[in-house]
Amino acid sequence: MTLDDAKTLGIIVGLIISSIALLLNFFSTIRSIRGQKISNYQEIVKSHRDIWKLTLQDPTSYGRLFDLDVDVSTNPITQQERTFSQLLFLHMTAAYTFLKYSHMQPIEKLEMDFYEVLLTPIPRLVWSESRKYYNSDFRFFVEKANKRRGLRRMIERFTSDVQPDYTKPWNVLLLAAFPDDLKSVIERLGDITICRSDTDEEITKSFIRENNINFVVSFGYGKLIRKEVFSRVPCINIHGGYLPWNRGPNPNLWAWMDDTKKGVSIHYIDGGIDTGDLIAQKEIQFEPPITLESAFDTTVKECKELFCEEWPKIRSGTATRFPQSSGGSIYTLKSQQPLDSLFDEGGLDMPIEQFRETALKLLNRVEIG
Repeated sequence: MTLDDAKTLGIIVGLIISSIALLLNFFSTIRSIRGQKISNYQEIVKSHRDIWKLTLQDPTSYGRLFDLDVDVSTNPITQQERTFSQLLFLHMTAAYTFLKYSHMQPIEKLEMDFYEVLLTPIPRLVWSESRKYYNSDFRFFVEKANKRRGLRRMIERFTSDVQPDYTKPWNVLLLAAFPDDLKSVIERLGDITICRSDTDEEITKSFIRENNINFVVSFGYGKLIRKEVFSRVPCINIHGGYLPWNRGPNPNLWAWMDDTKKGVSIHYIDGGIDTGDLIAQKEIQFEPPITLESAFDTTVKECKELFCEEWPKIRSGTATRFPQSSGGSIYTLKSQQPLDSLFDEGGLDMPIEQFRETALKLLNRVEIG
């Protein structure tokens, strides 16, 4: 057994002992005066405060615990964070047992506490890993808190907590490979633009705060915009495809490869890849002769024109907002790797039907191989 396993086992054993002790304490005080029960409850509250003090005394070790935006896939949970989370659950199950049998405080308050804890990624993951060690009654109680969380997430899916002040000038962050035309449209209404591209550092919540950003517009920006950004200010993306088809990079390419609708879309940014609610979209009809490069140029032009039409509505708060239809498709940069040789051989300038025929052969060859 490793040291980490021993620590985990110790907390689990402590959980069992604590629950038994609390129950014995309750039954021994059934006939006691109400003041004794209040004293017991106060001891639980005190221990609760002692637990929270740990996060203040050692922010280096525990500072991420209640960060809503922490990414545990890139920065795994530490043993200290895991131990603290289990200690927190130990305390809460003891508090639950006491409140259930003593009726001293409404148990719904503890449910709300657990609901808030489960909003954060680290405690939520630790709970999913260790829930089997808790009795079924307490697990059922926690699932009720989870349902509250699920309802909140559903509400957030269709509403935005972030509403800019439409009556004051904005600082608009423009994340674009082609900023000039969009910049002039934004500044025409009296707002300030701050431009960034793929070559600049990743946008963080600190950048948003320090530059007093009110709104974010993305167009041809190759980096993902994190939740810590789009949860604080409204973010929209100008997409060179007719969503929900061809989500991801190079939608113009895949619209021709799959023979799906060609067009452009403006949508809100959420946690998915081009999955946010739509503001507007426009279908494009191309006239021959067509090459992939000429189709790309036309798509960029249509993106800019659609933004020019919609920005005054977005700026005044009168733009439409509606969910994308179901289905569609999604691609990544890896999806087009089999076509690299075709691009190197002048594929962009081929007639579009010739390009498509050659490209499909390359893709089929990869699938067969």
